[in-house]
Amino acid sequence: MGGDPALEGQLQRGGELARTLPESPGWPFHLVLAVVGALWLAGTSVPGGVGLLLFTYSGLVFLAAALVWGVCLLRWVIARARHEATRRGWRFLVAPLGGAIFLSALMLDVPLEARWSLAQPGFDRIAEAAPRAPDLDEPVAFEVPAAVGTYRLERALRVKDDIFVYVRSGLRDGVVSGAGFLLDSGFAYLPTGQMPAPNPVDEGGFEKVHYRHVGGNWYAWSAHW
Repeated sequence: MGGDPALEGQLQRGGELARTLPESPGWPFHLVLAVVGALWLAGTSVPGGVGLLLFTYSGLVFLAAALVWGVCLLRWVIARARHEATRRGWRFLVAPLGGAIFLSALMLDVPLEARWSLAQPGFDRIAEAAPRAPDLDEPVAFEVPAAVGTYRLERALRVKDDIFVYVRSGLRDGVVSGAGFLLDSGFAYLPTGQMPAPNPVDEGGFEKVHYRHVGGNWYAWSAHW
């Protein structure tokens, strides 16, 4: 009794796919994912976060990787059904497990917290040495070290008891300066815990400033259009 021609054609195409694709993604595949993931985590370790260019290109890499992984898995399932698979399927777990760790680190803000914890003593010294303003209603700019911990600094501003330190964002930090709608970012020492209104860092009048607590009286801030 003859078989279904359509089913036989699908099995034949599946066999051709099995012969042209690797059974599971190899180390170059996982190396690319690791490098792009590391750049992404580096970007989230600065207050401004990931820049638009890195966000776009890494998103394309992750999407392409998901497609390759899915096709390879399909190929392995077909080969397994035809008793042609020569490798175990545990290698397919590497990318999902790595992805779970990556997403957990992002959700828990681990990169920023870890990098900040190393730099906080230096920022505390900046807050202690900040000059007071003769007129409390006028902001006072003052100089800061070129770097604190692994953060490169630009300048600092004191408004009454609040202190705002501007952090340089560049490709070295995993973000692209000036990319997208990010304008400035840094860390703010807010002893009262109250978000300033209007925002002292709002120099152009069009920015939206976002704050998130990083420890003690310190907050990470970023200004966006």
